[in-house]
Amino acid sequence: MTEAQLLTAELTATAYGSILFAVGLALVVSGLMFRPRGTLEVPAFGAAILMHGTRALGEIPAVRTASELPDELFAYSGAICFYFISAASYLFIDQYWGPGLWKSLRRVWQFHLVFATVAAATDLYSGTPGGFMDASATLVVVYRVVLLGNIVTRSLETRREDIYVLYGIGVVLVCTVHDVLANAGVLPWTLEARPIGIVAVMAALACSILLRARADDRQLGTLSAQLSTAREIQKSLLPPKSLHPATCPHAVRYLPMDEVGGDLYDFIPIDDGRFAVLVADVAGHGIPAALLSTMLKTAAAAQSHVAGEPGRVVEEINRRLHGQLGGYLVTLVYAVVDTRARQLGLSNAGHPAPLLRRGGAPAAGEIGRADAAIGVMEDESYATTRVGLESGDRLVFYTDGLTEAESPDGERFSVERVKALLAGDGDGDVERWTEGLLESVRGWRGRAELQDDLTVVSLDIP
Repeated sequence: MTEAQLLTAELTATAYGSILFAVGLALVVSGLMFRPRGTLEVPAFGAAILMHGTRALGEIPAVRTASELPDELFAYSGAICFYFISAASYLFIDQYWGPGLWKSLRRVWQFHLVFATVAAATDLYSGTPGGFMDASATLVVVYRVVLLGNIVTRSLETRREDIYVLYGIGVVLVCTVHDVLANAGVLPWTLEARPIGIVAVMAALACSILLRARADDRQLGTLSAQLSTAREIQKSLLPPKSLHPATCPHAVRYLPMDEVGGDLYDFIPIDDGRFAVLVADVAGHGIPAALLSTMLKTAAAAQSHVAGEPGRVVEEINRRLHGQLGGYLVTLVYAVVDTRARQLGLSNAGHPAPLLRRGGAPAAGEIGRADAAIGVMEDESYATTRVGLESGDRLVFYTDGLTEAESPDGERFSVERVKALLAGDGDGDVERWTEGLLESVRGWRGRAELQDDLTVVSLDIP
């Protein structure tokens, strides 16, 4: 080769190595800083590219000369990078497409990580860099066969957008076989195809990531529209104003954590002097909890024939939903308010106890006892607690999203704080008091988001 050709080759190799090094380093840093919890595909891919770039730069005489570092250092770094490239590459494949048939791809990177560690340590201890290069190259070929087997058997968790990456991996396989045959003297030339394979798989992966992002955006748009519709449907299940108790001043606050939630409240007219209040909480939030709260609403509505008997209503709800909750916990309070007889009857299925503040009294207390949550035992019986009511009394029903709201330090708002607010200003307007309670919770949370759905129903006895 002429001097000009050598210079051109070195400049090309330097540019190739520098690009790989810079891209790999950027992927490692950004992948570790911004990766979703439990995912390592970006930093793993970046590490593989970074090591390829390091090896490529270390093989360029001009780079070695300009760095003024001993050749022995480049020999060690090149060998160690070669040892660990396969571990990083197959960790990426495991994270991106799954562990493969019989978890073979996961076993590959785990085994090779151990191999690379032992090889690097042995090289450093013996003072002979590259002593395991042939063994590592042989393993690389074996791993390519394992990967090809997973591709042929369709054992990878690929998406339609990943077809280009599979093409890129195919190019890498061909380039690897080419280089092994060329180094063994089977082929009459010494052209190294590795750079072509690396560039091909990088370009294919970039294309796949972009296509995945576009597909995810479309999916998110569809999901957002569906969630918006679900929210409107769930809002329609809440009692309209026409069913709110006209005989009692009251206030309601319903704050789902997500677009849809697992909390539920309802007002159920019984006769001219009686109405029922249902407040329930499906453990968790989001779509599964919202679907279960819909089932609960239906089960409660079917009890109109015993609507005035809290214990029987809750028993029937429990019987209907037992075995249908899929492991979710459901708690509820069902209370019948009789404004003529001045009496409250309530049944509690594992729910936070309602609060009662007597008119003019300086304290508030919990009422009723909690039996088992809904769905725990099919034949559970539920007691009815009866409490006399007086004019000026205030009742507060709520879900645990209220009392378990956490401060930035992790301290919960607690039922004691609700009691204190009820005792301190329980004679004022019920709407103003309920809004003040929510403002207190917002101030307590600071900038933190809700950790759970939150519902409050406040009632004044006239």
